[in-house]
Amino acid sequence: MSGKKGLKFTKEHREKISLALVGRVFTKEHRENLSLSQKGKKMSEEQKKQISERFTGGKHPNWKGGKVYNNGYIYSYVPNHPHPSWGNYVYEHRLVMEQFLGRYLLPGEVVHHINGILDDNRIENLELFDGIGNHSRHHIAEKHMKTECPECFGSGWMWDSMFGIEKVPCDKCNSTGYRKNNKEKK
Repeated sequence: MSGKKGLKFTKEHREKISLALVGRVFTKEHRENLSLSQKGKKMSEEQKKQISERFTGGKHPNWKGGKVYNNGYIYSYVPNHPHPSWGNYVYEHRLVMEQFLGRYLLPGEVVHHINGILDDNRIENLELFDGIGNHSRHHIAEKHMKTECPECFGSGWMWDSMFGIEKVPCDKCNSTGYRKNNKEKK
């Protein structure tokens, strides 16, 4: 049947051919011959559209469920989202926060990962800031807060008065008499 113009394969026959070709490895010469056989052939717009639709989304052989990992973040494929990060992909942590709040996030709202692990998108690890400014202030404060307790050398928190937050007792010994850089106790 193959090679004769005008003859069509039945659906069952096409499925049998497809199953027979699964896992088949073509030689480089065979691949080049296949490529040359298609060279110069013109396709109608309808044919181009059919091929495009055949390999879209979940039908594409490289489809990984609509999740992409990039720079530590997870992006999810959401084609109709009003605020995609790029293309039709949205940060997964934003989707988790949207689901929790029951609304779309505004473009200026920032979702922060509390433990710093960018692909840990559990709701208990996410915090919402109303803007990039507040999120930046949080990181600046966080950078200047961590200190060492002079009593037990455990990690305590030194909250900078610039941000209007009191200092908190040491995690280990509950001492409140420590200052940044191990300065004298009160």
